[in-house]
Amino acid sequence: MASPYAAAIPSPLPANDYADYLIHHTNNLALPGIDTVPSLLSLLSLFPSPSTPSPTYLALRSPLPEKIVSELRRCRGYLKTEWEEIATGRIKALLFLGRAAACRDAQDLNGEREELHRAYESYEAVVGTFLRQLTSLPQTTSARPYLALLIKVLLDLRALALLADKVLQTAATSSATSVLAPGSSQPQPHLEATARQLNKAFTACVADRNADIELSRKWATYRIVAILFRTYFKLKSLPLCRNILRALSASADLPPLSAFPRADRVTFRYYTGMLHFLGQEYPKALTDLTYAYDNCHSAARNQQVQILLPLIPLQLLLRGRLPSPQLLGSDKRLQALYAPFCDAIRGEASSSASSSSSTGPSLSSFEAYLASPRLERILVQKGLYLAIEAFRPILLRCVLKRLWVVREKATRLSFEEVYRSLKFAGWKSSSSDSSFGLEENGKSGASGGDTFEQSAPEIEWLLGGLIANGYMKGYLSHERRMLVLSNTNAFPPLRDVALGPGAGGIVG
Repeated sequence: MASPYAAAIPSPLPANDYADYLIHHTNNLALPGIDTVPSLLSLLSLFPSPSTPSPTYLALRSPLPEKIVSELRRCRGYLKTEWEEIATGRIKALLFLGRAAACRDAQDLNGEREELHRAYESYEAVVGTFLRQLTSLPQTTSARPYLALLIKVLLDLRALALLADKVLQTAATSSATSVLAPGSSQPQPHLEATARQLNKAFTACVADRNADIELSRKWATYRIVAILFRTYFKLKSLPLCRNILRALSASADLPPLSAFPRADRVTFRYYTGMLHFLGQEYPKALTDLTYAYDNCHSAARNQQVQILLPLIPLQLLLRGRLPSPQLLGSDKRLQALYAPFCDAIRGEASSSASSSSSTGPSLSSFEAYLASPRLERILVQKGLYLAIEAFRPILLRCVLKRLWVVREKATRLSFEEVYRSLKFAGWKSSSSDSSFGLEENGKSGASGGDTFEQSAPEIEWLLGGLIANGYMKGYLSHERRMLVLSNTNAFPPLRDVALGPGAGGIVG
């Protein structure tokens, strides 16, 4: 595994040369472990001081962090005034990261944790200082040249927080006195602090009152919202995303989303789609995620896959559209996650089966795949489990529609016929011993423990649920034990079915 300090300053260095090496190479060296941090040279060139010449070579003699500020002030070409804190804070963070790398090489986990904490505090101070200077710009000064650096330092702070929290969690896990309670999440104090800084940056941009919109800080709003949403999702603090959406709605003078770059639009619609998806507001989620996928750059394959993960079940639930084998085969993650469920709906026993004939939808295969510990863990982690569970009524509908077609679209189907079809698909009464109301080992139950007479009330309940939820049109004749289907449009298109929270709960 590659070290997170792959770009760190080599250690050890002679004490009297350490700071010289540090300052001399910081112009071309990214912050160790973080690829997107701006070099010191780019920072200085972005904010030149009119009273000093362009920076060339900065020479220091003291390797101690507390001496950096006083030493830098004597350097030829160094910045004066307010930008000094930003540059020196970054240099301190770089120095502490170099020390953390040395601790890692020495297998000093506690030392690495402490040095990373100091590096984070130094860089957090950089962000705070930058925000203060950004919000104090004169109204006649355009903020747009400063926004690119704002986004960079926010991304770097988040990346540094993730690194510091990872080491902190490793140190806590290795400590004999630290025991994490079952079900509790790992502590992420640095990422939580980063979320607060991101919120301050968002407020500074969305609340800008500059009358000239072309000079405004508002143009960084949606980029910061994307970083903030990503952080809230990582912290599992989704309700806080709603606060951001309310603040955006309340900002009357914010330019419309269509005026922002395509990357901002796609990212924002992806996260709003995910919020709707996790809240089981599936129609809204489908709209936002479809927009995000249609407008995602064709070369951004990883982003496309992330959008497809929730979009595929949405298309099936709301439109009845199965993904093509070519789409699933284009990425191994999609193939591993969704091929089994699609096979269960198509009625294919496995993707490797030699026979191309379909035996119809398989309830037993669906439940067997859903009960797989590996798949279940992935689905829960990605927030997909509830949507996959909602496939159950669709599978039942497919079984009944297949029976309807075999019976030449007869409008009357007896409960016993329905019972036999469901048994053939692997269903078993909930009164049986096996889990999920299925035949043990997925076999149809000629020798099962339940009979039609025992299962008739549950069959009637299942059919009533499908009719009530709009998956079929018709009514039930309790006396005759008969399902009476509508003469027209007995099985409406799934796009016309009002799918809501809990729709997947009608299957025993």
